[in-house]
Amino acid sequence: MRQLARVVLVCAVFCASLVNAEPVALGLRLQEGATYNWVSVNERATDSAKGKQASKATTPFSLLVLRASKDAFLLELGYGKSELAMPAENPEAQRFLNDVQEIVQSLKFRVVVDNRGQILDLQNFEEVQAAVKNLIDKLAASTRNGLPEQVKAQLQAMFSTKQAIVGAMLKDLPLLFVGASADPNAKAPIRFESEMPNPFGGAPFKTSGVTTVSRLPENKHILKLETRQSVKAESVAQLISQMAQGKMNKVDEENMRKQLKGMSIKDSLKATVDLNTGLSSQVRFVRTTTLQDTKRVDTKEFSLVN
Repeated sequence: MRQLARVVLVCAVFCASLVNAEPVALGLRLQEGATYNWVSVNERATDSAKGKQASKATTPFSLLVLRASKDAFLLELGYGKSELAMPAENPEAQRFLNDVQEIVQSLKFRVVVDNRGQILDLQNFEEVQAAVKNLIDKLAASTRNGLPEQVKAQLQAMFSTKQAIVGAMLKDLPLLFVGASADPNAKAPIRFESEMPNPFGGAPFKTSGVTTVSRLPENKHILKLETRQSVKAESVAQLISQMAQGKMNKVDEENMRKQLKGMSIKDSLKATVDLNTGLSSQVRFVRTTTLQDTKRVDTKEFSLVN
């Protein structure tokens, strides 16, 4: 069950669709040939019975607008070298992290998005997939006693489709466009129902939340957006029911209920949006996951530097 708890904490990912009610969308207004530069800061803090751990990665990245039309944009996403601060790693793990950085920095992701920031395509999927295969091969080579073929095959299967690559490697990109689908003239908070990917597989978790949009009197070109959402209790109950219908015996089912009884996943997002472009100039996303005696806080923050 401890392993199950770790799965929940490790696998929870960002729910890109935060707002369902979109009466009037701001939309993206990007100029062909323009380059936008950000600095991202990803932090993770875990507090459990085993103690506290924290890690931090600071990475510069850029978006070049290769083509722009009224309805869609072709963007080239590139990453710079990350500065890492994390607990001491063994030499094998450190070598692998260095390999990851080297491969990611060598890639340019050519991404097509619509005017609301939804990802439509990854044009150079084959190139990215080949780089991921190379990364898995390096992981297998850097692992003591090698990587079991079954594990290697499972990793390759995880990145076998374009959708999987986008979900794994571009999952933070929608944060840059989170204001594009918002109504800049909304007068009241917007309540919504959404879904969050289920780390156990099966039906996604149901969530509910509220989005507030405000304008700054002193700066008419800035939009403030704040969203909060959390997993509904009935989604956790549904998960327990689904698992109980499998091969789980009554003892395991009771243990599962105890494990998941206090489970909580809450998201908080605050963004400053440039009304001229529809891009986030500052955005901070925080996911707080609690399970029994373990609490994990994942923070992603992007800041526009030009």
